[in-house]
Amino acid sequence: MHFLALDLGTTHIKAAVVSARGEILAASQVPSEARRTAHGFVYDPEEFWQKAVTVIERSCQEAGVPIAACGLTGMAESGLLVDKRTLAPRSSIIPWFDRESQRELERVEKLQDPAVRFQETGLRLSGKYGLLKILSLRRQGVDLKDSLWLSAIDYVAMRLTGKTWTDPTLAARTYVYSLAAEDWDRAVIEKACPEVEFPRVLPSGEPGGICTGEAPLEFLRGVPVSISGHDHVVASLAVGDIAGGDVLNSMGTAEVLLGAKAKAPLTEEHYASGLSFGPHVLPGYHHWLGGLSDSGGSIEWMRRILSEPELTYAQLDQLLQGASYEPSGLIYHPFLSGSGAPWPDPFAKGAVFGLSRNHTRKDLVKAVFEGVAMHMEMIRREAETLTQGGIKRILVVGGGTRNKFWLQTKAHVFGFPLTALTVSEAALQGAALFAGVGSGLMALAELREIAASLPGEVIQPDERLHKEYAWFLEEGYVKLQQPLRAYYGKLARRDMSGS
Repeated sequence: MHFLALDLGTTHIKAAVVSARGEILAASQVPSEARRTAHGFVYDPEEFWQKAVTVIERSCQEAGVPIAACGLTGMAESGLLVDKRTLAPRSSIIPWFDRESQRELERVEKLQDPAVRFQETGLRLSGKYGLLKILSLRRQGVDLKDSLWLSAIDYVAMRLTGKTWTDPTLAARTYVYSLAAEDWDRAVIEKACPEVEFPRVLPSGEPGGICTGEAPLEFLRGVPVSISGHDHVVASLAVGDIAGGDVLNSMGTAEVLLGAKAKAPLTEEHYASGLSFGPHVLPGYHHWLGGLSDSGGSIEWMRRILSEPELTYAQLDQLLQGASYEPSGLIYHPFLSGSGAPWPDPFAKGAVFGLSRNHTRKDLVKAVFEGVAMHMEMIRREAETLTQGGIKRILVVGGGTRNKFWLQTKAHVFGFPLTALTVSEAALQGAALFAGVGSGLMALAELREIAASLPGEVIQPDERLHKEYAWFLEEGYVKLQQPLRAYYGKLARRDMSGS
């Protein structure tokens, strides 16, 4: 038995055919390619769909096996408006990272006290969420009347099946979904955007439609299609015992730490942590999440600015050959797109401190890896406090695991062992297998068994180096942020006022 998975990501659209044992038979990917417009970054809906078709065709043709079920995953907040009757796009797909919707922050803040809204949604106010994208589209002149909001994942599911639905993990990233009611918050929708409708919410992994098999996907006709959930959440289920204290550390363009907690009302302590919370695909659980939007993004930025043409990954590795794991002495703040947990701030900016004539490209590269690791350590500390020391293992997946210097530096900064898993596409594997579970073709226990058998390498920290990094984190990384954030806030208000 084999399943098809689609991962609709920030930088790539991927597909894979996965066996019931979690083995990838065939996979394909193409760049997602957001483009810049006068109103910010967008994906073209038809181009996005055609790229999904391309990777589906390639992976299924290479695998050459019948598909029993299809599961979708990917970026959570990106979405678009469609006509609720014809389902034709009313807007482009607005990526989660587009900053145009930050202009709506003040307006949305007035809807309800942010701390109260957090207890309802599990989210700190941010420009990335669906509601703010909708209000930004209204500001741009898009007609909201008789429109339907779909995430990018929902949109591709609709193109496959002709049906519209979403799952709780995606619905929860709109800022208009109630964790307590497990449904849309109609009162807030009525106040903010009454013209817009939102899709029905089905349990993660449950089929919402059957593939229509329109050309060139005739070979998928009749296959049940599921929205397996938000990529990070789905990946966490695929790699470990998330209910037993395992924590996912996904290292990509963005980086997250994600764990699970039993469903329970959120408190002021949860709000103070700076973490976000939402449904988990695992029944009976919520997830907690702390992320850095520009983790791998900082590495990409560094590759571009240090060389023309940009440094290749091989050149980056060569630059770090023989590099010491001693702290560089530089401080890097990795806020190229604002800051998330533990101190969410959309106006925070990146910076490098402590430069002298003696510093080299190698020092700058090291500083970026250190700064990214320090920020993730701040998130880990908050999670450790919130779970009362309940973190059992940190399981690392994603493209960042290929950089051994980065992994070892992070272990030293954390002072906590990291288990780097050899799984190449955790989100794809999780989406495929969870579609099998949701379609009744597999048991959840089988998925857990597969996750428990994944091989990995444990990277141990050095206690002396951990203490060295802890000093730089507390005396430099943290203490430099407060005055700078005050300045960035003033700068943002000045820019918005036009003065």
